[in-house]
Amino acid sequence: RAKLGPWVIGVALLLGMAADGLLRAAPWGLNIFLWMSALVVTLMVYARSRKEALGGGIWLFAPVIIFSAAFAWHDSIALKLLNLLAILI
Repeated sequence: RAKLGPWVIGVALLLGMAADGLLRAAPWGLNIFLWMSALVVTLMVYARSRKEALGGGIWLFAPVIIFSAAFAWHDSIALKLLNLLAILI
């Protein structure tokens, strides 16, 4: 349990720096897909390292990746808003 704190702080700093670099650019496009993929991989690595079962909620990672990839698909404000809403839900 004592090793968890530094790991969480390190990952949070890395994801924060990645978000700052990737999401600062005006059209998010592929950048949000890259960041969301890094977040999903981080969550999966964390669960595997703690030997915790992700349970029935693991299927939720697929829509997050699909909807974040859709940001690069078409430059439509309505589509981007719907994709962002789908990711947040």
